[in-house]
Amino acid sequence: MRFIRTSPTARRSRPRSTRRAFALTTSSATRTCVSSNFLEIDKYPTITFKSTKIEPAGADLYTLTGDLTIKGTTQPVTLKVVKYGEFNDPNMGHRIGYAAEGQLNRRDFGMKFDVMLDGKFIVSNEIQINIEGELIESKPTE
Repeated sequence: MRFIRTSPTARRSRPRSTRRAFALTTSSATRTCVSSNFLEIDKYPTITFKSTKIEPAGADLYTLTGDLTIKGTTQPVTLKVVKYGEFNDPNMGHRIGYAAEGQLNRRDFGMKFDVMLDGKFIVSNEIQINIEGELIESKPTE
């Protein structure tokens, strides 16, 4: 994920990321979840996140709000972020290590799979998001 520092404070940075969608796999090697019920990666090969707001929530803690696009549907998402640390490396540039977590409802993004087994849904509507990564500073574009 890249960020553009617009001021010395993290609150003004604008993290954004585009990732290739991947197939959700089950315990069966012959079954994947790439149909229209899930990610439909042939039609929607990427998942995109664009931040809209970063707010401090404590020492090295932040609340990150942004727009998440999955399967062509964009919904607001809020993540809790912890900053692990940051450093300036002459070869690698300015970097910030972080972890983020949150949740979303898969149905909000058009992932509809409602099969029951023994009276229970086998796929939850609530999806947990857990991210660990490194932000790499980019120069602002004019």
